[in-house]
Amino acid sequence: MPGRDAQHWLHRLSADEWLRAGMRELSVAKDSVQRHATRPALASARRAAGMGWNAVLALEETPDPKFGRSYADHLRALADGAPLDTSDTSPIPAEVRAAAKRLMDDPAAGPQKVVTILTPTRDAKLLDAAETILAEAWARVTRRSS
Repeated sequence: MPGRDAQHWLHRLSADEWLRAGMRELSVAKDSVQRHATRPALASARRAAGMGWNAVLALEETPDPKFGRSYADHLRALADGAPLDTSDTSPIPAEVRAAAKRLMDDPAAGPQKVVTILTPTRDAKLLDAAETILAEAWARVTRRSS
């Protein structure tokens, strides 16, 4: 595992710190859902998932370039099913790919020409998608740590 580097975009936090940051951001998303703040909820859910995936990328000295630097880059690569070019060669599960696609395709991110109808089911799916990606990241970090 690489050491910490305060100047590096990814290695400024350890994998465990990225996971904790993702969990904090997920709680922000949940709070936004409770306030019916659609766009902030989506942004926080995406950030939470992206921070979780940063934990996976932070396990390597050189992060896999297919996953880019931004949370959106990570989610797009996950949605596309990009394999990891790392020491962890396990494939990205279908439910993780679907969760990333869900977060990237949510209509709340698009132009505000159409009113997004908020429902408890829609909100739950958004939060579940972020939780799915965080859970996969946690599992990969835990496997590498043991």
